[in-house]
Amino acid sequence: MKACPTGALAVLPGRDSIDMGLAEVDHRMCLRTVAAPEVTGPARGGPEVGGEDCRVCIEQCPFGQAAIELDGQGRVEVRDGCVGCGICEWACPTEPASITVRPQGVESAQGSGSDGPSVPSPEDSLG
Repeated sequence: MKACPTGALAVLPGRDSIDMGLAEVDHRMCLRTVAAPEVTGPARGGPEVGGEDCRVCIEQCPFGQAAIELDGQGRVEVRDGCVGCGICEWACPTEPASITVRPQGVESAQGSGSDGPSVPSPEDSLG
């Protein structure tokens, strides 16, 4: 059975075949994370260290702990089960969202050594 008469949408065999992208957390913006200047090492998260007990992205994820959970430091961690559906980004209460989805084929801004996603300048699009 076709999902769409034009073929623009197709029925997938299962959830495991979904792979639209990958969520990335900007810990500088996440409500859970506290990065005090006097603290050395990775930022910690959660109310026990002064952050908020926000778990909206985790609670809204349809893939659960396979895709997103808290790490040992109390910070939001995206796992291999993330399919890039974007529900976490949509639900995130910060403005702009602290968690964003990087579509397949787009290089990670976090992989470039920054602490969060980069924002392209208008000159970048002039080619």
